[in-house]
Amino acid sequence: MLEITHTLMRTIILVSIIINFTDAKKYVGKLPTLRNSLSPTVGTEGESALLSCITHNQGLYTVMWKKEGGLSTHENILTANKNRITVDPRFSVLHEDGGNVYVLSISDLRPEDAGMYVCEVNTRPPMRSFHQLEIRTKKVIKVGVSSLEHDFTECCANKNVSLACQGFCSITSILEG
Repeated sequence: MLEITHTLMRTIILVSIIINFTDAKKYVGKLPTLRNSLSPTVGTEGESALLSCITHNQGLYTVMWKKEGGLSTHENILTANKNRITVDPRFSVLHEDGGNVYVLSISDLRPEDAGMYVCEVNTRPPMRSFHQLEIRTKKVIKVGVSSLEHDFTECCANKNVSLACQGFCSITSILEG
């Protein structure tokens, strides 16, 4: 199964390169350029994140999104041009034909999605732009029954809270209105 996946990845990348040859005459003699991300992208667990890669003079070359830190080069490749290479359906690329922007979309973010993402053009040597993704986790605050039942009125009185405001010192009285 793993061998089939690697063969499929290579085939998709090769097809992407062949498709790019149709625009070859426009870019003869020009090397592509990429723009680095200036600040990290912060996403929230369970939501989506978008990482943008801006390229100029793409020509014959393929734009790939990779994640740093995988086990091998092939396992790091997420997309090639508009094609998803990874088996993870949460990853996709937004790109308008003829446009300069390749946006990596990651849905349903997980803590393990945090890390360095690389937008790479397959020049020799490869051109890369780096994009840091940070994930905020959603914190669930559990309120125990004992804290709902606790009356803070004595504490409020000790801290010189006015009598008019002491009604707000009991959580039960706040919830009951």
